[in-house]
Formats: sequence, structure tokens, C-alpha cells
Amino acid sequence: MEPVLRIESITKKFDRDTVLDGASFSLARKEILCIFGKNASAKSTLVRILSGELAPDGGSIYIDGVKRRISNPRNASRLGIFTIFEDHKLSAQLSLPENIFFGSFCSPGNHTSFGVVRNKNLTDAAASVIQKFSLPFLADAPVSSLSPAEVRLVLLLRAYVHKARVIIIDSCFSSLDDAEAELLCRVLRQLRDCGASILLTTQMERHMENVADSVMIMDKGLLSAKTTIAQFNMTDFSGRAGAFAYPKLHKPQPSIAYSFRNLCYKNRLIDVSFDVYHGEIIGFLGSHDSGKNELIRALTGDCSAEIGLFYRHGCEFRNTSPKSAKKNGISAIMNDSLSFGLIPHMDIPINIALPDLDKFSCGRIVDDKRIRSHASNIVDRLAIEHPRGTRHVRHLSAGNKQKISFGRSISSATDLYVLDDPTASVDSVGKVHIYNIMDALSRGGKSLLLFTSDIDEALGMCDRIFVLRHGKIVCEFEGRVGFDAPAIISSI
Repeated sequence: MEPVLRIESITKKFDRDTVLDGASFSLARKEILCIFGKNASAKSTLVRILSGELAPDGGSIYIDGVKRRISNPRNASRLGIFTIFEDHKLSAQLSLPENIFFGSFCSPGNHTSFGVVRNKNLTDAAASVIQKFSLPFLADAPVSSLSPAEVRLVLLLRAYVHKARVIIIDSCFSSLDDAEAELLCRVLRQLRDCGASILLTTQMERHMENVADSVMIMDKGLLSAKTTIAQFNMTDFSGRAGAFAYPKLHKPQPSIAYSFRNLCYKNRLIDVSFDVYHGEIIGFLGSHDSGKNELIRALTGDCSAEIGLFYRHGCEFRNTSPKSAKKNGISAIMNDSLSFGLIPHMDIPINIALPDLDKFSCGRIVDDKRIRSHASNIVDRLAIEHPRGTRHVRHLSAGNKQKISFGRSISSATDLYVLDDPTASVDSVGKVHIYNIMDALSRGGKSLLLFTSDIDEALGMCDRIFVLRHGKIVCEFEGRVGFDAPAIISSI
């Protein structure tokens, strides 16, 4: 039987650098194929070509054995290809049912009358689809209340109602905890059983065995031969089992840097209090509705706590805006490069220097040479990989965008870093670079709050771990060497 999707010898260059070098694979009907690779291995470039967002320089694409030219995303959709990018968003102006059926209102079994959407029918249809896949939200849920994992599930429902024959998900498991990843895997298996063929890209090997039928490795634009998931051996690819030592070994200083008392916000934070010592890394674990996001926003001034006191070196301060937080030495490193303010059409040095541009200016004159020297140092420290001659951030992989987000924050004069899943899109090598930077900051007396979905990361990097549940700190674990992993897991 002819594969649903087949590519032969796809190539792509950026300037003089070959990013994709003769990539070939086939995707059978009702197959889940996972392409595994580190950051800057060209996974996202391949996805952009298959989605019609980027034109290849050479090679051929076949749909059901017929050679096709995918000229744009609309053309890809007409051919039955539905792509979900890592930073894919829902429309906040539309309801959840409208987001699910976006682009298919006039399809057979339509939900319109003379061009007008019938909201009752649309809501009923959305509720039926949500129930079919047993998802943990209702059709009338506000779009703004959905977690990143739930947004991805809504996009998969959209692919289902579009009757997509090929579903492509870039960086499939990034920013997901184990429970969210397992739910995503279950939905993907259901979609496969409904007849869809699925292509995933990831740099996280631990979830692949739960969903993939077959695996290919991508490294520097080259694709390996396809192997079944049963035959796949991570050691063959990495030369090791994938584990690595976390660098944090020293103890924090015995003096308090910051104190937070009785923080409350809209029933999402309830009487949260804790101290932070100089040089300490504190981990925060919890599910999506645990209050982690609200605590991050309250600490960084993105929302004003309704009740609560903030102290720095024993002196009280107001924390009503990101500007006031920054003034008091608090910086945020977010897990989404877009929300953190990277500008896709600006180059890497400007994006790194943007938050502190006044440091590189004299009056209205910007010292470009100083900016590029500063950015070059950050690029080297974080091992940010980019094709030679690359100017714009939009050409980089998701993981390298994440490193830039991290790099521009660590260059600021900050005493307390609030990190929201800083390694979520970064491969193992990149994680080590970021962990080393975190360790260097804590050795220099800086304090870090690590909000993470990776329990191993918290166990490996933190001096203390707090577990949040329903807006409250329900457990505190001390002593990095003596952490009780099963107890922490059971308390989340």
C-alpha cells in the first residue's frame, strides 16, 4: 500500500549553510512516526516545509503516491496535512467550540445557516467531540483558562474535525509534565485508531515509547533509517543512557535575601509564605491548577497580590508591576520565547540586549559593537547554535530561542531569578549548559526559584522543594541529598 506521505531528498539552505541534507522518509496510514533529535538538528525546518510555511530548495513530496507541491499552509490543509507548532495559540476572541471548529464551519454536517454560525449546534458538537476523547475540560470552558497541554489537545480536536489525514506536531512533549504527556499520548493513539497518520518531533526520549510505532533520528539535517520503537536504543544515539550529573553541589548562604508573606490572589493563591536564602535554588512543583502560574505572576509583578508583603534584605517593598519587580532585583525567565518578548524579525544580538539597551547607548546612539560583543559572550556561554550568517531569531529552533530568552535575562542586574520551566524545549546538552549557568549564579550569591514540570530537574538542582496544590504550599522538602522522590511525587 502506498504511504500517505513520502518525502525524497528534501534539502534546505540558509545562506551558505545546508540545514536539511537529503531528508527522506515515508509515513504509512495509521502510523505514528517520531523524529528524535537535539536542538538545531533541523526538525522544525522539516516541519515548516511540510506545513507549507517554508519552501524546500530541492527534493520531492508525495501524497498517496502523487507528487505534490506544498506552496502554503492553506494548500497543506487542502491536502489533508494539519500542523501544530510548539507556540501554536488559540484565538482568545473565540469560544472553545469556535476554536475547535475554526476553519470547518461550512463542512458537511455544517453548523451554519445561511452563513451564520449556529452556536447551540456548535457547542453540542464540541461537547460530543470532547466526550469522545474523554478530555478534562468542558465545551463552555473559557479559552484563557486552558493550560498549554490543554491548548495542544484542543488543536488535536481541530485536526480531528478537519478530518486531517496527516497530523504533524513539532516539539510534541515540550512543557508537559508526565501526566499531561500520558494524556496526550492516549489522544494520539485514539486519533491513529480513527485513521490518522501522525508525525511527531521531540528531543525528549522518555515519552516516545508510550506512543510511537517507529522512530527516526535527525542530526545536523540528516535523517537515519526508520526503526521500530521496540528496536530503538537511545544509547546507540547518544553514547549513554541519557542521564547526566547535575552540577549543583554547594550550600546556600545562611542569610535571607527575600521574604514573601501571606500572598493571596483571587482564590488561586492562598496564604503563601516562604523565605529565600542567598545562593539558594528553590524548586516549585505542582499541576496546572496548583497556583504555580499565579505565584510566578505575583512574584514578577505581572499581577498584584490582593494580600501579601514583600521583603528584600529585611526591607519591605511594593511589587505592583514588572518594572517595580525589576527595580527590586527580580527577573523572570519564561518557558515561552514568544511571551518573553523575542522579536522574530530582529537579529540575535539585538534580542539578547533588548531589555538592557540603555546600557549599550549614549543618548540616542546605540553602540552596535558593544551589543555584538556582549551577545557573542552569551551565545558562547549557552552554546546557542545557529547556521552561519543567520540574522533573524525566527530561523532558530525552539530550544535555541529558549536559550536566548534565558541569556537575555541572566545579563541583567538581578538578585532573584524566577524561572518558569527554563529547559522545557532544550535538549540534554543544552540543559547542561543552562544548569551550569544556574549553578554559577547561585555560587555568586544569586537566588533562583525554579518552577518546573521535570521532577528529576528539581531533585537534581534544588536545595529545597515546595509542592503547590490548589494555591497553597502543602509540602516542603529540605536537603538536596536526602530528597525523598516517592514522597514528593505522591504529594503533587
